[in-house]
Amino acid sequence: MEIISEKLTPEELLSVGIPAVFDLCNVPAAGSNSPEEVAAILSGFGFPVNEEVAGKTVLPTISITPFVALMQQVASDCNNDFKLTITDVAGQTTIETLQLYVHPLP
Repeated sequence: MEIISEKLTPEELLSVGIPAVFDLCNVPAAGSNSPEEVAAILSGFGFPVNEEVAGKTVLPTISITPFVALMQQVASDCNNDFKLTITDVAGQTTIETLQLYVHPLP
């Protein structure tokens, strides 16, 4: 997963404990956070991680609804892209991007 945003910069994402680019199947460390801490943060934002996605033939729904609160605070009035790259065990890769424009709160 790669989060691409004018306002959710890699530095801003690290300030909440997550990297801008991460593997949901093998969550990395980020800044001073261990992989386990980053996985817990990502789970809290609604991302399935590690054994929830690794090796699965059917992926769980990824709901970024909990992440939207952060986006409304920090990344409103700009484009926010979530680029998801999925590679199966046969090596076939699919890349899809969810593009969100977050309107400022009134």
